[in-house]
Amino acid sequence: MNNNNEERIRQLNLELEETRQNLENKIEELTQENQKVKRENEELKSFNSQLNRESKDLNTVQDILELKAAQLEASYENIPIGLALYDEDLRWACINPVLAEMNGYTIAEHIGKTMRELLPILADEVNSNLRYVLETGESLLNLEIHGKTPKSDEERDWIVNYYPVNLSNGKRGVGVAVTEVTPLKKIQRELEYSEEKFRQLAENIQKVFWIVEICCSPPLEEKIIYISPAYEKIWGRSCEELYQNNLKWTEAIHPDDRERVIKSFSENIIASQYNETFRIIRPDGTIRWIRDRGFLVKADQLCPVYRVAGIAEDITERKQAEDNQRQQQELLQTILDNIPVLIALMDLKTQSFIWVNEEWKKVFGWSLEEVGKIDEILLKMYPESEYRQYVKNYIQASKGTWGDFKTRTKDEKVLEMSWANISLSNEINIGIGQNITERKQAEIALKKAKDAADAANAAKTRFLANMSHELRTPLNSILGFTQLLQRQTNLSRENHQKLNIIYRNGEQLLNLINDILAISKIEAGHLLLHITPVNLLQLIDNVMSIFSLKAASKNLQLTLESEGEVPQYILIDEAKIRQIFMNLITNAIKFTEQGNITIKVANLGEFEGDSSRVILQFEVLDTGIGIAPKDQQLVFKPFSQVPNNQTYQEGTGLGLSICREFVKLLGGELQLESEIGRGSRFYFKIPVSLATEVESLSSSSNSRVIGLAKGQPYSRILVVEDHPDSCQLLVMLLKKVGFQVRSANNGQEALQLWESWSPDLIWMDMRMPVMNGYETTQQIKATEKGKETVIIALTASAFEEDRVKILQVGCDDFVRKPFQEEEIFEKMKLHLGIDYQYQENSSTEDSLSYNQLMLLHSSKLSFMPPDWLQQLHDAAYHANEFLLLELIRQIPPTHVELTRQLYHLVDNLEFEELMKLSEI
Repeated sequence: MNNNNEERIRQLNLELEETRQNLENKIEELTQENQKVKRENEELKSFNSQLNRESKDLNTVQDILELKAAQLEASYENIPIGLALYDEDLRWACINPVLAEMNGYTIAEHIGKTMRELLPILADEVNSNLRYVLETGESLLNLEIHGKTPKSDEERDWIVNYYPVNLSNGKRGVGVAVTEVTPLKKIQRELEYSEEKFRQLAENIQKVFWIVEICCSPPLEEKIIYISPAYEKIWGRSCEELYQNNLKWTEAIHPDDRERVIKSFSENIIASQYNETFRIIRPDGTIRWIRDRGFLVKADQLCPVYRVAGIAEDITERKQAEDNQRQQQELLQTILDNIPVLIALMDLKTQSFIWVNEEWKKVFGWSLEEVGKIDEILLKMYPESEYRQYVKNYIQASKGTWGDFKTRTKDEKVLEMSWANISLSNEINIGIGQNITERKQAEIALKKAKDAADAANAAKTRFLANMSHELRTPLNSILGFTQLLQRQTNLSRENHQKLNIIYRNGEQLLNLINDILAISKIEAGHLLLHITPVNLLQLIDNVMSIFSLKAASKNLQLTLESEGEVPQYILIDEAKIRQIFMNLITNAIKFTEQGNITIKVANLGEFEGDSSRVILQFEVLDTGIGIAPKDQQLVFKPFSQVPNNQTYQEGTGLGLSICREFVKLLGGELQLESEIGRGSRFYFKIPVSLATEVESLSSSSNSRVIGLAKGQPYSRILVVEDHPDSCQLLVMLLKKVGFQVRSANNGQEALQLWESWSPDLIWMDMRMPVMNGYETTQQIKATEKGKETVIIALTASAFEEDRVKILQVGCDDFVRKPFQEEEIFEKMKLHLGIDYQYQENSSTEDSLSYNQLMLLHSSKLSFMPPDWLQQLHDAAYHANEFLLLELIRQIPPTHVELTRQLYHLVDNLEFEELMKLSEI
């Protein structure tokens, strides 16, 4: 019977909630209709004013009435709300079809008549309202009227708005707007009836029915708004006392249960998953067991108040019966709860087996009768005495943890078994086992496969390293000699264009190589974040300026849109966010023939309530060819492109794959929306920290080096390079500036020239015949003279681990092939302390000035604690990039310039520089 009552309560509650929801929806509709009526009334007022102005030009009142009737009829024709106008005598001057139909008469039957003549039952109440508005000129809004009309026996309800209207004759009339709400009122009355039935049922069941309102807006509040009379019988306390002090509910809970119940209620009630069993202490000291369940009754997203209901029942008798059965069932329940595969019960007192399950018999081949004493079966399973004693000790310890053992069966098979033993209070030991032979075999196979995969990855890395060297070496000559030719001032415009084409295509090939190496780093999990303060808007503007000419050449509009207060300065990995924009905009221009490309940036608000962090959304939209749904995931895969699209089959198919991994590293997810023929939208959201204004970084000169500055010493430079073209390139470049230059083809020749000629700086290729650059550098740096000689490595390797190795053997710096001439000169300026003459109006790529690194040496980071300096020195010595980045983040935010320079050193693996900086 109790279950039926409970189910009935739940059904009634659901019906109540549904009815309330319908009522709220209907009220919302009526509110919207009333607002519409208000707008129409305003239009009517304006219309009446217009009639008053126009009446001066009309000859007769009849003309005015005809014009007014025509305009009103046109205005009121399709309005779904009843509208009418009363003259100064409270007679209908006009009425729309909706109100005429409500009243049960035609429009013609209304004109000139009073309420008393057509609707006598409603006349007194309506006329009173009409006279009030007529006399005071004040509106009466949202008045409810209940009654009957002569043409209908049904009780009906309306909501009426009255408002004053200036008539054309200069007198005041009254406009009305009527909405019939008879169905809504009927629902409301049915709801009240349902609530009453629900209350009667709740108050007559033998369980405590409760309703609580929870306000989720700080401060959190819970209020009991209803408790059934059964509370007084079960709890032994009055309902009135509980209403006055809601804490009486939790105060009655047993102290050992109270915290758990309160926590469960707060965490689970909104999800309708609250279901707890606990004890209460009655005023007379007796303890009763309660089962309390709750569920969400009402949740409004627009309102921070939840209404939850629940049923609490006294289960004391049931709990006592369960306690009586628990001891009898404990042995069986323990067995059932711990059955993975094999089970054996052993009596440690008698040292014998009590019971084994069928799986145990099947796996080992012995029956219970054959097993006998524990020592006897252990002797068969584990013939070796020391191993058998180890197993016996494991059983007696009975820690409940899993251990693996090689176990022999009746037919002499050796199986890999995993066992766990549990001892009960009566010295009964439960052994639980699993046959893991197949799993062990699979693990061995998996290890072999992993070793093979590791070997394949190592081979892949060696292959990429060799390919990088073989590709970068000729690229070094192509790009380098192109730069040398560009220095010539007597070249024709056509030849300059051809050189630009050669250089641009060489750069494109280099970018493709870098993309392939980036994917390799992603697959190996070697990507790192270098977070620095960045001027976001300037960064985006710079990227857009790079693509502006290319977009203009295709007659595409390239625009930037922002939403919300987009911060100008943020903390982010500048290189990666720049690469993301570059790749996305490149694709957008590539696949768009007409229309526009839009970059959008939006501030979506604080991140997890932290005012110092925000969520930014970035979008790149185009009006290009679009991507079919079936191909949208394909474009993010490495080396993948949209099939059957030969027009655009260029590139490696790595750009979007790299973008997705970079975005993921920044804490977001790159997503795509696209439609064939209409364009694509790439977008992502990432959390960023706000930064103060970014310091202006001084950069090295943007002019081309044409010679040494006056008064500079003619430094001796040794170029060690086995590749003739690369050697000739660097020798020619340095001689043109004014350096004394000699060259060597291998390390052995380099040692001889170093001994006899004593160069100030050596450009050292690392891969050479006879003696490579590593061995040559070590031999030079092992001498006192060699410690004074600057050695800068030249390598075609693109792997960071090679850079670490190069610095460890003693090289002072590191340059990758193909190199930019500006980088060569900057390195020499940094290490030799020389100055140059520059060609005016010659622009080079903006990069971090190496003069800043020289200034950085003088600062010595003296303001940081000695412990921090020691940690920085140790991290640099061990080439620990992760620890270095963590230590740099500890520098106060006021030292933005210093932080950026240190990040640059880590990014370029300048560990020796960092070690020098951190010397105490």
